[in-house]
Amino acid sequence: MRNYPKYLTFNNRKNVPSVLNQAFPMPDPNTKKRYYPKNNLLQPHLATVDIERKFEIAQFYKFLKETIEVEHFLVIPAIANLNRLNFDIPNKAKEDLYKIATDEAFHAEQSLTYLNGLKQQFEIQLQDDNIPPIFIQKLELQKRNSVYGEIIDLLPILFGIITETRISIELGKFAKNVQLENSVREICLSHAVDEVVHSSQFQALGIWLWETMNEEMKKLVSASFIDALFYRNMPDLEALNRCFAFATNMSIADSKKIISECYSKESIFNEMLEVCKPTLKYLLKNNMVTQEQIDQRIAIEKDLLILN
Repeated sequence: MRNYPKYLTFNNRKNVPSVLNQAFPMPDPNTKKRYYPKNNLLQPHLATVDIERKFEIAQFYKFLKETIEVEHFLVIPAIANLNRLNFDIPNKAKEDLYKIATDEAFHAEQSLTYLNGLKQQFEIQLQDDNIPPIFIQKLELQKRNSVYGEIIDLLPILFGIITETRISIELGKFAKNVQLENSVREICLSHAVDEVVHSSQFQALGIWLWETMNEEMKKLVSASFIDALFYRNMPDLEALNRCFAFATNMSIADSKKIISECYSKESIFNEMLEVCKPTLKYLLKNNMVTQEQIDQRIAIEKDLLILN
C-alpha cells in the first residue's frame, strides 16, 4: 500500500484554529447589508424591503441551525467512529483528525451564539424549527438500512467527507461576498479557514480507506457516497418554505405553492450539481463513483420529485 495521502494542517498553513481566537461576531441591527445571498427565483415574490429582510435573516438563521446539526450529529460522530474502524489509520493522521472535533464543537458554539442574537433581535419563529435537516434524517435512515450493515461505522465518515468538501467552498463564497453583513462574513471566514484544513484531512482519509477496501465493500461505499451526495446537496425546499412563510406571514401551504411555481425540476438539479461540483470532482477522480451512477440517480430522483 502506498503512503498515506498528503493533507493540510494548521501548521503548514501557518494558521491557528478559530477555537484559539474565541471570536464571537454578533448581528448588527443597524446594518444595511444583507444577511444571506439573494434568491433570484423567489425575489419577485418578496413584495417589500421588510419582507426581503426577514427572508434573508431567516435563511441565515437556518444555515446556522444546519451548521450546528452538521457539527454535533455528523462530523464529531465521524471522528469518534475512527476508533471503531477495522482499518490501520496511521497515528499522525488519526491525531490530526481528532483535533477536528475540537474545532467543530467551537463552530457549533459560535453559530449558536450568533443564532441566538438573530432570534432575539428579529423574533424569528419558523414552523417545525427543531426538525433536523433532511440530510441528517437521511443519514439516520441509512444507518438503519440493513443493506449498509457491513459498513455502518463508516457511514458518518462517508457523510463527513461529502459535507466537509462542500462547506469549505460554500463558506469561502460567503466570506468573499461584500454584499453580506460584516459579522456574517467574519463568522463564515473563520469557519472557512478551518474547513479548508478539515476537508483536506477528510479527503485524505477517504482515499486511504478506499484503497484498503475489497471490491465488495467498495460497492457498498460507492452506493453510500451517491446517497450522501444527493441528500446533502439537493436544495431543501421544505426548509426554504418555512423561511418564506415566516417572512411573508403566509401559511405553509400558500408558501409551498409559490415555491413550487418558482422551482422547476431542472432548476433544482442544476443547483444541486453546482454546489456539489468540488465533491463530485473528488469522488470521480478517485474512482469512488462513476458518472454513469450519477446520471442514473438524477433520472431516478427526477421521477420521484413531486413539486405540487
